[in-house]
Amino acid sequence: MNSEGIKSPSKGLWNPIAVRRILLSRVYTGDTVQGVSEKISFKSKKTRRLPKEHWVITENTHEPIVSRRNMKRYRG
Repeated sequence: MNSEGIKSPSKGLWNPIAVRRILLSRVYTGDTVQGVSEKISFKSKKTRRLPKEHWVITENTHEPIVSRRNMKRYRG
């Protein structure tokens, strides 16, 4: 994306870690993913990540940016 002149959301260069996160996230394939984390306490801003079996995934809720085929290819 950097070589094509596509700016990142911060208007700078794309970071390889950010690109990897996009390519591996189900949200960018058109799915809604909820229940990924929870607050430890209402008094704290700290959160903990929940196991994947607790996630609620609704497929095809919006237009995908990354195809499922590409996501699977990047996952290896």
